[in-house]
Amino acid sequence: MSIDTVSDAMNEVITERDSAKTRMSSLNEAVGKLQAKVDYWEGRQERLLSQLESAAQISLTGLDKIFAGARIDVDRIIESTRRDYSGEGGPFEPFEDQSDVAAEADMRIASLMNDLERVNLMRFAAQKIPFGSPVRDGRYTSGFGPRRDPLKRRTSMHTGLDIAAPRGTPIYATGDGVVTFSGRMHGYGIVVKIRHAFGFETLYAHNSRSKVKVGQRVERGDQIAEMGSTGRSTGNHVHYEVRIDRQPVNPMKFIKAARDVL
Repeated sequence: MSIDTVSDAMNEVITERDSAKTRMSSLNEAVGKLQAKVDYWEGRQERLLSQLESAAQISLTGLDKIFAGARIDVDRIIESTRRDYSGEGGPFEPFEDQSDVAAEADMRIASLMNDLERVNLMRFAAQKIPFGSPVRDGRYTSGFGPRRDPLKRRTSMHTGLDIAAPRGTPIYATGDGVVTFSGRMHGYGIVVKIRHAFGFETLYAHNSRSKVKVGQRVERGDQIAEMGSTGRSTGNHVHYEVRIDRQPVNPMKFIKAARDVL
């Protein structure tokens, strides 16, 4: 082999080596740019996940406080809501093997989705449970429990809460439901009764007039009556009852629970 042939081969090797170095440098630069993008999006994902996790926990804390304040078995309510309003499905598509980092992120996302589902179910349930007051502005004149009857002056059981305000003051539904009674009831005067979800029922008595009909669906905040003094009453007020499975409970628990958080 001649010296010229060896020299040409050496020059070709050097040229290819330099070209490879140039391509490697270009690839390293491209990889560096891609890694910077990956780091940027991973950073954004981390910040977004952290913000969503924090927001979900704040919402859960507030909703838990509402249900705890009213002494409601929230797990029973959520399970009932999930049975009726959580249909899902689709074909099974197994996940491919992932890196530890990706798997950890997916676990966090799955946990976050579970928290968000719980928040949504609790919010949905809370809308149907009678949280809040039937009157925007009024004065509490008689609480729930034993009291001295205002007419006979003897000890009696008061199964509701009395809120006084001027005649004609709007009376509002305290939760979504269906009107089951609208008319006169002995001792209660003009009454509206609403059936809510999960065994809840509310009663609004002594009204001057009802503004709803039996079978009508109402939402929280809808006006259902006007305040009056019909029936066994000493003055304009609404006698407000909350019942769970037909048993009267203290309405103030629900009013305070909603006032503290909603």
